Amino acid sequence: MIAVQDPIHHHAFDSIPAHGGGVLVHRHIPSNEEKKKLSKAVSLPKISMSSKTYTDLELLAVGALSPLEGFLNQQDYESVVACGRLSNGVLWPIPICLAVSDESRVSLSEGQMAALYYDDEVVGFIHVESIFSPDKNKEVYRVFKTNDVNHPGVRDVFNKGSWYVGGRVDVLMNSDRIGLSPYNLTPRDTRRIFQQKKWKTIAGFQTRNPMHRGHEELTKKALESVDGLLIHPLVGETKEGDFPADVRMKSYEVLIETYYPKARVILAAYPGHMYFAGPREAIFHAIIRQNYGCTHFIVGRDHAGVGSYYSPYEAQELINWFGRNDLAIQPVFPSVQSAVSGTQIRELLRQGIPPSPDLMRPEVTKVLLETPRI
Repeated sequence: MIAVQDPIHHHAFDSIPAHGGGVLVHRHIPSNEEKKKLSKAVSLPKISMSSKTYTDLELLAVGALSPLEGFLNQQDYESVVACGRLSNGVLWPIPICLAVSDESRVSLSEGQMAALYYDDEVVGFIHVESIFSPDKNKEVYRVFKTNDVNHPGVRDVFNKGSWYVGGRVDVLMNSDRIGLSPYNLTPRDTRRIFQQKKWKTIAGFQTRNPMHRGHEELTKKALESVDGLLIHPLVGETKEGDFPADVRMKSYEVLIETYYPKARVILAAYPGHMYFAGPREAIFHAIIRQNYGCTHFIVGRDHAGVGSYYSPYEAQELINWFGRNDLAIQPVFPSVQSAVSGTQIRELLRQGIPPSPDLMRPEVTKVLLETPRI
């Protein structure tokens, strides 16, 4: 692996700090205060959230999006869109926003609290700091480098409500909504495990797909230079045609069990969703893995890309601009790019044809082909 900026090294601290140099944010409501909070919800304005926004809320609660304590206010939103930084200068590439409709906006006022609902249940609260009408055309062009509504990230932004609400959140505990216990680990959980294992250097690997031989090769190469590996698949919403999260988790299990040094690998589910923002999302993924305690992050070819909106190495080129003052986690690039085509493998699986063992391990293929066709 070739590291950006610096050679692979042990950090001077016991564990890497949360992004921005501070400690992990924690926005869960203490259990002894939940009933009191819930009793107030009926008298508060109501904001209903989509599945993706609820995912963002859960990530805010556990500190995965540290240093954010809530959805972006107007000042931070405009700064992130314009230059990929919060208004205080901290690197932050993706706007984390709570969108509401015109109808919902009428009941909201700055300086008040509102109740957050998902599937008609109260899941948290927001201290409303700002209510604003975003320039969505500017947002999508800056974040996704296109305003083409065929891009899934662009389409999501335009389909959201026309107002954004920013402010600190308080979140009710939901220990395993994604239903993937024991892999539903928070940043505090993974950091504790790393400490127990006495790992000083940990490489994080992000994927939304089953792992093929190319993925296996680059993660094992990373293991030659670090103490441990966090395989951290995204299990929130991706896009139509992707394998379901539970199926993918089974495929990772069998791969690790059979082909990895199990004592040096942790498998955890990342409950976030995809933005398909290419270069900006590569930075976002790196920040998140830093919050989970990783010291290194593997940035692959066409990271978080979709279609032909980004060039194959654009994410690597962008992340190369940032030094350790901006991004404490150390990006690493595969020294040799895999010739394995994920698209080719996906098409074979769609047709029920087992890929060659040179492309994907037979044990993984078996798991995938035993499930309904995608």
